[in-house]
Amino acid sequence: MTLFDIVKKNMKGNFKNYTIYFISILFSVIIYYTFLSLQYSQEITSSIESSQSMRSVFMIASIILIVFVTVFIMYSNRFFSRQRKKEVGLYALLGLPKKRSEKCCFMKT
Repeated sequence: MTLFDIVKKNMKGNFKNYTIYFISILFSVIIYYTFLSLQYSQEITSSIESSQSMRSVFMIASIILIVFVTVFIMYSNRFFSRQRKKEVGLYALLGLPKKRSEKCCFMKT
């Protein structure tokens, strides 16, 4: 059994985690893109230009959205990394140097 076989087997075993991670990142990007497309639509742009309070509301909402997406992505990364620690441990147990095992585990993500 080669290193590539072990990585392939672990990727098949962790497919559920990969899917959850991918969907969470995709969800964050979709929310942010939807907000920006709303913000720059013609109707909303004309309302923002006519009202200073509307401009401040959109600015605050965009800051809150950026913070939410950042925290959500960081949480997803931390969760995914914790799930992968077992795999890195397995590679260390097999005698793979730490740098190589981290590269092999996290390059495929």
